[in-house]
Amino acid sequence: METLFPAIAEWVRGDGHIEIGDQEGFGFVVRAMDDGGLAFEDDKADTLAEAMAALENGFAWYREQEGATR
Repeated sequence: METLFPAIAEWVRGDGHIEIGDQEGFGFVVRAMDDGGLAFEDDKADTLAEAMAALENGFAWYREQEGATR
């Protein structure tokens, strides 16, 4: 799993936790939470694979934003 989703693995090891759920009749939602609250959310995925990919890609955006504020 870690080789498929390295950013997710890094996140849960050091930055926070993730939530993945099936919204009945609406597809999947994924969230990344840290000490400050919600860091990323996507609710447009139809499959678990799409949700995981969205989360992995979301961490790239988050890292860019975090780096810009340092």
